[in-house]
Amino acid sequence: MNLLFYVILSTQLYTSPLEPKVSKGFSEWLSTKSQDSKIKVWVFYTDKGIKEETEYKKALVKVEALLSPNVKKNRLVVRKPDMLCDFTDIPVYKPYMDELKTMGGNIRVTSKWLNASTVIIPVRLLSEIAKKPYVYKIEPVRTLQSSTGTYVSVKSGIDYGSSQKQLEQLNLIKAHNSGYTGSGVILGILDTGFEWRKNKILEGINVIAERDFIGGDDTTSYQENQIDSVWDGVNTVIYREESPYGQKQISHGTAMLSLLGGRASNRCIGAAFGASFALAKTELLWSTQEGFDYIAEEDWWIAGAEWLVDSVGASIISSSLGYRRWINPGQTPAYAFDSLDGKHYPLDICASQLWNKGVLLVTAMGNYYVSGPLAETADTSIVSPASADSILAVGGVDTLGNWVHMDNTTNPVTGSSIGPRGDGVMKPEVCGPWAGNYAMPEPFSYPDYDSIVDYNGRGTSDATALVAGVCACVKQAYPDWGPMKIREVIMKTASKAASPNDTLGYGIANAYAAINYENPEPPVLPLNRNRILMFSPAPYRISTGEKLLIHYQIINTSCPHLWIYTVSGKLIWDKSLGQKLMGIQKPEEWDGKTNNGERVSSGVYVCILTTTDVEDKDVKKFVVIK
Repeated sequence: MNLLFYVILSTQLYTSPLEPKVSKGFSEWLSTKSQDSKIKVWVFYTDKGIKEETEYKKALVKVEALLSPNVKKNRLVVRKPDMLCDFTDIPVYKPYMDELKTMGGNIRVTSKWLNASTVIIPVRLLSEIAKKPYVYKIEPVRTLQSSTGTYVSVKSGIDYGSSQKQLEQLNLIKAHNSGYTGSGVILGILDTGFEWRKNKILEGINVIAERDFIGGDDTTSYQENQIDSVWDGVNTVIYREESPYGQKQISHGTAMLSLLGGRASNRCIGAAFGASFALAKTELLWSTQEGFDYIAEEDWWIAGAEWLVDSVGASIISSSLGYRRWINPGQTPAYAFDSLDGKHYPLDICASQLWNKGVLLVTAMGNYYVSGPLAETADTSIVSPASADSILAVGGVDTLGNWVHMDNTTNPVTGSSIGPRGDGVMKPEVCGPWAGNYAMPEPFSYPDYDSIVDYNGRGTSDATALVAGVCACVKQAYPDWGPMKIREVIMKTASKAASPNDTLGYGIANAYAAINYENPEPPVLPLNRNRILMFSPAPYRISTGEKLLIHYQIINTSCPHLWIYTVSGKLIWDKSLGQKLMGIQKPEEWDGKTNNGERVSSGVYVCILTTTDVEDKDVKKFVVIK
């Protein structure tokens, strides 16, 4: 027999066991289990009990004789007549399986292609099985179970969790699946403060700038010892960043940021989670008179807007804030409804200029009160800067798309403010979900921030943040569009565009329809499935000593695994990558060696990406040369 053929045949008939046979990660997991508990594992074998060439040829003849006519016909399309069968067609060696049964294993499935069996076995016996010379390696059988052991179906695509309904109402999920997530867009937010570093819902968010206009520093998160001072029109008020109700200064802003940029699959996914965010802290959460604002907030808002526009370069601003009444009204009168025309008050004047600076402002219409000192009618409760020109003022709708109006005097906040504004111009421009599911730290979990809770919000604040996310996705699709074009298209594609009114404006924004209004710029790559993006360098020249970089993305937070096979199906290398957040990942390195440390030969190889989303994997080929 030809020596080269003998070497190839010997390699095919026998594969040396891995060391260790049980991976470190799997071993660590096993150490947490009771020794008597049973688990299901793959046991891979080193061979099929064939030692000589003559045995191998006899085995091939035997299995070929069992092929049906249709199988032979299919194989003749891709194989020569004298090579219809190969090693993968030979059955798994029965004595190996019999011994596992004798040891207490329950054989469930046997694969001749993999040369392996799935076995249900007590944990305490795995170390004994691993000692068997014919065992190549042992791996867990990957299943998806809940903590109670009941089956959980695997969703395809991003798992939106509690944020699914609010994003569906704006047709954002279809936009995301098409690759539009706000990527490449700078989205500014004006609010109370943001705990984005410690909040697990916001882990991985891209914050490029932040500024505290209340405290005068560059930290917008909660600062335990920070004491702010503010002029109320008569006196200087000392303000601690915690209200008497246990709410922290950062609560509202963190909630709005999660509606826009949440990145926790199965929990909270933001409307524009791919955007870059700039955060301006301009709003005091609490004042000495509930429902009233400090006049200082007016200039903090303006300073924040200018910073976002002139220093940061935001193209969209989301402001879930609104102003009408001020502390010490004798010194600082409330904004008069008749003068809310976009031209009288500093907030309106500033907001009305943003379009001319290339920025689209998305802001809240406000929530009206039916009782108490703030009681008013819905059609005279609009706040500034929703009354400004050339912006998107956002009202709120329920899950059925109806105006939110609750005739309930036990809850003073009873609905979404409606138009028109003081001079009769129609408001709002569009609407969004009044009830947004968002996440923020529990009020009493500071400073650990370990308790992350989903809340069901109420108000035009939520609607505003979500519609701002729509705008960011449209801006990604049309980077050359200015604010007025984006505004126009979002209004024209909303649900009531044919018959707008002062209650719903042009209706519920529709992200997908707006993106497809003309011919959008294609996204770099949709984040709609787990994907191997590329290999670099390509081809991979192994003699340079350089490592191959495997670029990949995952759509849900999970534990990805990379596998490299020969084109004949032999596994040569694999690696568990640990838990990763959703999105494009840091490239994984491969040194061109097998799991046994041997350098691979030139040729074509197959790389497979799998995750705990077992229905979603990606397969790509790459080339290795000397």
